[in-house]
Amino acid sequence: MISLSRRQTACATSGSGARQRLATVALAILWCGLVAGPAAAMDKQGNFNIRGAGTVSCATYLNATPKQKRHAETWWAGYLSAMNRATPKTYDIMGNVTTAAASRWLQAWCQKNPKRRFAEAVHAMLQAAYPNRQQTSPN
Repeated sequence: MISLSRRQTACATSGSGARQRLATVALAILWCGLVAGPAAAMDKQGNFNIRGAGTVSCATYLNATPKQKRHAETWWAGYLSAMNRATPKTYDIMGNVTTAAASRWLQAWCQKNPKRRFAEAVHAMLQAAYPNRQQTSPN
């Protein structure tokens, strides 16, 4: 059973019966969407689209110019931010790991796996960091 606040109930009960039912259903759908959280955004096989710097091979990343590596760092920082948002009980998935340490980790992983995509390196790094993630805000 969905419990509506007084305000939601008042809004839902004003007007005709059909309008009342429509408002109640709309509020219930909205409420369910808000409490359900983000859905897994991938196909049935677990695949999802990667864009930007994550699409390049590790070999390409290793041979990148400093400007290109900064671009890749910005890309993985955005990916990390999205994972912080989407991962339950996670404030910062990297915990106390600095950007410099993360870059060194990615470089080492890519040296061992030059044919893999950079996105795979980032994902492997996040999996390694997850057990030591910061679960709550420091404030």
